[in-house]
Amino acid sequence: MDCIRFREMVVEITGSGSATAEMEEHMKECPECRAYYKRFAETVDLLTPKHMPATHAKRKPARSRFVRTVGSAAAAVMIFIAGAAVGYSEFMSTGAKADPIGVLDNGIYSVGNVGNMEIDMAVRTYPNENFESFFPESGFISHKLKVVHQGDSLYWRLDREGGRHVVFDSHRMYMWPISGHYGVIAGKDGNIVDGVFKDLIHPEQILGREKKRVSSDNGDGCLMEKTGNEIKLDVSESPEQSGEPAFRREYVFDVASGLLKSFRMWQNDGEKDVLVMYTVSIRYNIPIDLDSLKSVPFASYDWQHCGQWNAPHAGHAGESAEDAARRMINALITGEKSGIDEMISSETFSTLHDIYASYTISSVGTPERDESYCGVKVPFKLKDGSGNVKELYIMLRNDNDKGIWIFDGGL
Repeated sequence: MDCIRFREMVVEITGSGSATAEMEEHMKECPECRAYYKRFAETVDLLTPKHMPATHAKRKPARSRFVRTVGSAAAAVMIFIAGAAVGYSEFMSTGAKADPIGVLDNGIYSVGNVGNMEIDMAVRTYPNENFESFFPESGFISHKLKVVHQGDSLYWRLDREGGRHVVFDSHRMYMWPISGHYGVIAGKDGNIVDGVFKDLIHPEQILGREKKRVSSDNGDGCLMEKTGNEIKLDVSESPEQSGEPAFRREYVFDVASGLLKSFRMWQNDGEKDVLVMYTVSIRYNIPIDLDSLKSVPFASYDWQHCGQWNAPHAGHAGESAEDAARRMINALITGEKSGIDEMISSETFSTLHDIYASYTISSVGTPERDESYCGVKVPFKLKDGSGNVKELYIMLRNDNDKGIWIFDGGL
């Protein structure tokens, strides 16, 4: 039995008065679920009338997502009873204390029962950057994410104001524009969208990772505050812990429903924390037109499968990321595109050549990898005619049949 099934069974046995033998065995091995069961049992006892015999209606197992999309009111009641009850024992009773693990548990359960979702957010990035990176020096750009669960199928759409768009139709991803009139097609496991952008499509996953982090360091780096009907968790992580620039994240939950109400993220630039992302609104179980969500301007763009960026040069297969970055930067400076046709479109090349034609390469650093991104980040330095040095980086990815490195952002 895994932890998810255990929590489902806790709801199912409410009223029977005891855990099953299988649940008892699981609790011996899992202290988190043992604590969860205790909190849930205390809640049921708290809510049971003491002046008359209690009558409990047996809870039904959690229903599939297609029921939730048409029965949001009933789902909300089920969430309230089976999920938010734990929140009530922790936040409403005078003798109980709230803890971050309980808040995250409740949030994971509640958001996992949502059918449709729409998130409006602002992100520090550039219009034609990939859906993975933040740029603390840039301004905020509006993004809208729509997610629909229909039966066992998932559909979503991510729109960036004045920039790229991505649609997932439960089978393939479509992203446009890459530059000019090009669009890209990727399979359902493609990495067109990564990092926090990808996490917000499945909020229970990002909450699950936070729960793991908080559990592993006994709550260090996590602050919690209750204000009215809201619970706020503030989670900090150092570069030593994450292997990335220092990030700080804030989650605000609704006490009654357990649902995530807002999310903010800061990135440390070496001197201070800079807000790089925040949600403007999160709405659950709202009507979303599926045909509109899935609409893709096929006739307006030339579509290529991810990695199929012009004809790959046979001599470049197996090339290191550092060599590929150096080759591309040299081409951008000299204007000789013939050697990087497979890496970048003509329109993007022309724009970048105009910017960097007057520079020379000072150095190319070691490629940096991140598990959340399928490619690499290659830092480098350019020098202008006056001897001034400019520090930049280029994002490259080679998740294609030929293993050819392709430009994916930066600069």
